[in-house]
Amino acid sequence: MSSIQDELTKFQTLHNQFKILQGYAQVDTYGFTTSPTPDILFTAITHGNEVIGLQSINLFLEKVIKSNISAPFTFAVMLNNIKAYEKNVRFIDKDLNRSFHVSQKPTGIINVEITKTYEYARAREIEIVIRKLKPKLIIDLHQTSAPTTSPFFVAPEDGRLISMAHALNPDWPIICFDARGFSRDGHTLSEFARNEKIPVLVIEISQNGFDQSLARLMCEKLFYINFEKLTTLQPKPQTVYYKITKQLTKQTQDVELLPGLENLQPVSDGEILGYTANGTELKSPANGLLIFPKYGKSAETSHELGLIATHQLLKNE
Repeated sequence: MSSIQDELTKFQTLHNQFKILQGYAQVDTYGFTTSPTPDILFTAITHGNEVIGLQSINLFLEKVIKSNISAPFTFAVMLNNIKAYEKNVRFIDKDLNRSFHVSQKPTGIINVEITKTYEYARAREIEIVIRKLKPKLIIDLHQTSAPTTSPFFVAPEDGRLISMAHALNPDWPIICFDARGFSRDGHTLSEFARNEKIPVLVIEISQNGFDQSLARLMCEKLFYINFEKLTTLQPKPQTVYYKITKQLTKQTQDVELLPGLENLQPVSDGEILGYTANGTELKSPANGLLIFPKYGKSAETSHELGLIATHQLLKNE
């Protein structure tokens, strides 16, 4: 049975075995690369309680070592929010995955209090590493807070990325966001990478928690990536994906979702998804799939209680 400390200790032990490699460099306290410009950067625990990302990376590193430290691509690894991971919480002060900049200089009015948070400072450190490494692809491993009926991808709306996700697993839904961004709460690592012109795929593996069988599945997916083939794919017209088009916006602070809502749950336009304290209904603004329904602390600190993604077909470019 995995534990928070076990997996972190395992990562440190595995990390030490890569220090003999030509091209190795430590890029962060919990990050290293096997090449000055790696093919893939794997990131995990951007949210501290999304533990399966580290579990999957450890299994991947073990598999690379067993194959005589030979992977079919060069790679780097970075663990993004160790402080939150050690406490098994989503974040310390502020959601790290809403703390990134999409330009060298942030635009608009910056809340001074936010700049004092641990996650704000940590996001700047991660940005520096990514700009230095310039990986050809980032794969960011996550888990959901609410249950999910399947793993799924999240990516900017881009034909090549949609085709790459489909090639990695055609059975996992692909959720995309456009240039308007992902959330009113702030910019994600994906948005930062897109601004740096680095392709990025997020994989939402499962609901929070360790899961050896799912971690092994992810390890196999990662290890057997055909990087050259993956990155030369041409967009495939008619590929199905889902685009985030609507938000379940909080009109008042006392609104709550109905209990038991899940990721990828089909919802209908006008379907009741929650209520305020005085009984006002919160209705779905469109037909589609419900993504990231929020409860508890996440709901309290967010502008929205969930997202609606609508069915799309990839068009000829």
